[in-house]
Amino acid sequence: EKRFRLYDVVSHIYLCVLSFSAICLGVFSEIISQEIPLSEISIVLSVFIFGSSIIVFGFSFGEYAVLQRECYLKLQKAEGYSGNSYDELHSLYSDINSSYPNHSTADYEYFIVERTLFHGKPISASGEADGENSISWNFAILARVVLRFCALLAVLILPVVAVALTFVACGEGS
Repeated sequence: EKRFRLYDVVSHIYLCVLSFSAICLGVFSEIISQEIPLSEISIVLSVFIFGSSIIVFGFSFGEYAVLQRECYLKLQKAEGYSGNSYDELHSLYSDINSSYPNHSTADYEYFIVERTLFHGKPISASGEADGENSISWNFAILARVVLRFCALLAVLILPVVAVALTFVACGEGS
């Protein structure tokens, strides 16, 4: 849920910043140098904003966050289930899990790194760091988490850098 809520907020802020950039480009077009091809930049930026908004809408980050929240609330309710048999509880658990989207590998890896590396808390059935079947971070997991974070930053920064480089290149060409 946490990851999807973050993606939802970041994507909305991102689209707002891009839209604001397009508005500023149109409003301040008289002030900006005449050598810069503003109409072409404006068209590219508008198409990029349009495409990005369709993609963000298609991902439905907010909806996935709500579904995952519903799932863990139902699982918490099932934890207090006082049924007669293990089979009934297992059936209830299976029904809940099959009705909702499950977490991705990225969610588990982020949880492992956050809990064990950053907070120093163990992940094991016994609750002890050296317990049986304990889980801890390793460099491969950490590298994947860092790479995902860098990819997200690149997606957010790349269009801004592209527009800035266009302005610089057009300004130097005059």
